[in-house]
Amino acid sequence: MEGRVLRNKYNETVFRGIDRAIAVAGKYGMKAIISFVDFWKPDDGIQVWSYMCDDGSNTDKFYTSDKCKTMFRQHISNVLNRRNTYNNRLYKDDPTIMAWDTANEPRCQNQNSGSCHPDITQWVIEMAAYIKSVDPNHLVTTGGEGFFLAGTPEASSNPGAWGGQTGQDFVAQTSSTAVDFASIHLWPQNWLREDLGFVQQWVTAHMTVAAELNIPLVMEEFGYKLYPSADYKGAVAAKRDPYFQACYNAVQQSVQQGQVLKGAMFWEWDIMGPAEKLDVSSRAYTTTEYDSTW
Repeated sequence: MEGRVLRNKYNETVFRGIDRAIAVAGKYGMKAIISFVDFWKPDDGIQVWSYMCDDGSNTDKFYTSDKCKTMFRQHISNVLNRRNTYNNRLYKDDPTIMAWDTANEPRCQNQNSGSCHPDITQWVIEMAAYIKSVDPNHLVTTGGEGFFLAGTPEASSNPGAWGGQTGQDFVAQTSSTAVDFASIHLWPQNWLREDLGFVQQWVTAHMTVAAELNIPLVMEEFGYKLYPSADYKGAVAAKRDPYFQACYNAVQQSVQQGQVLKGAMFWEWDIMGPAEKLDVSSRAYTTTEYDSTW
């Protein structure tokens, strides 16, 4: 839910755009997972919330301030009780919505402190429970990337030591009784782990934990960044395609064997034409039906 909230006042034009997207998705039998806030958005993400409810000097107060949490619960309620202007359904009753993320990739502001993971864990527990109290009809997940806390046995599966310092604690945050399935993301270039072997390492570690928790696992995001170039098609075939294949092979094998990994969603699909003709860097993750990946 980006670009729509300022002290729980919303841009109705943009909100109607979300209404339409949900309504059209439902028409074609598609499902949506929606996040209530994004850590990374400078214009309306967690940083902005910390300014609205505090002085903004410490983004991590978003997770601990009673005022922040009260405002955010009101935001959750506003969204869940929104009546879609296209299909007349309340969001909390709309079967097109598969699940809610408490947040997209919640992290600490000071990711080297290693001290705010209990705050994020408690925040996830509280917000997941609140979502369920207002909307018992939909699944809830954390929206986290899936980093393991530093010092735990699983931390060796992180892409680097830094992963254990982000404030995420996959085991503790997924253990909330209000969390219905575990979420992980996978970004090889951002994490400096482009080796295909890391895909299986990352997936296997989370499948093991999810199985122990008796909870399904979904790879909510994965992608491979490629900028337009003279040999764009060759780069897609040599770099992106094997990576996508590894991710979907992991899902297929898990499903066939009745294991916990149940699905994956790549970032991002576009209908604007051959991606090599899209000369803007913001579309570096774009995959279209014209690509060999498709």
